[in-house]
Amino acid sequence: MGVSRIYRRPVEKAVIFTANKNFINIYQYLNDRGNSCSVVIPESRLGTNKIKEIQSLCISRNIEVLVHPKKGSSLKEFHSRLIEQGYTFALAWSYSQILAKDTLELFPKGIWNMHGGKIPEYRGNNVLQWAIVNGEEKAGVTWHIMDERIDHGPILKEGTVPIEPADTAVEVREKITQKGFELFCRLWEEAGSTGILPYEVDMEKGYYWKSRNPFDGIIHSDMAEDQIRNLIRAQCPPWPAPFAVHEGKVFRIHGTASQQGDGVIEYRNKKCSMFLAASLEKDMQTAREVLRREHGQ
Repeated sequence: MGVSRIYRRPVEKAVIFTANKNFINIYQYLNDRGNSCSVVIPESRLGTNKIKEIQSLCISRNIEVLVHPKKGSSLKEFHSRLIEQGYTFALAWSYSQILAKDTLELFPKGIWNMHGGKIPEYRGNNVLQWAIVNGEEKAGVTWHIMDERIDHGPILKEGTVPIEPADTAVEVREKITQKGFELFCRLWEEAGSTGILPYEVDMEKGYYWKSRNPFDGIIHSDMAEDQIRNLIRAQCPPWPAPFAVHEGKVFRIHGTASQQGDGVIEYRNKKCSMFLAASLEKDMQTAREVLRREHGQ
């Protein structure tokens, strides 16, 4: 697959595997060009607000929605339905459930996935947050052909978006979403004319980032000011706010502040001093764990 040029049909019957309602831009792009599209949502996320938003949007637009089972006879029935209904093309957009080998092999052109990170350097989970925490000046956007490994497989097209010094994760995510859509449009046009030639990258030179947990958000006593600012930007709402230990108490940090006042602490460590908008952490079990990890208390 990595050496064969990929062409698309003039009209495809497509499925979009997604867990985010912003799939609608690609859906509309394909639909406006005469392609028939259905949406696939992950069984593992049924009942969550994000999936409910997708379902409501699809009902309002009269878009067919299929549920992707995780395993067993239900997954086989799902595969049979895709085959019987004649789907010829598939893509994954902000998808959150692993695709089995049998699912991947249903589509001769492969399942195209948009990953909001550079491959191979930023594979895995929460790579947007990790990039900001790491002080990166750019975030990668990568379309690739999915295989059985996460964020792995031949590359279709790459791009980057700038991470400005004041950008939050929400703002960078919007840039990534827009760039991902732009790259897809270019891929679609190329697949209909000259074809797309996927290429391999050396995955051994990259890194697989783990899911961030709440305690990755601790502002440690050896952090410099720029590192603290990066962490706050990375863990902006709707993600859980970072923690800071101040005068023996644990606070949730909601941003920086210009001066002392209500809801502000003057955080100091051996590398910096700064004002932080904060609220006292009321979950005592969480507070004790933060204290233990930060100070060994």
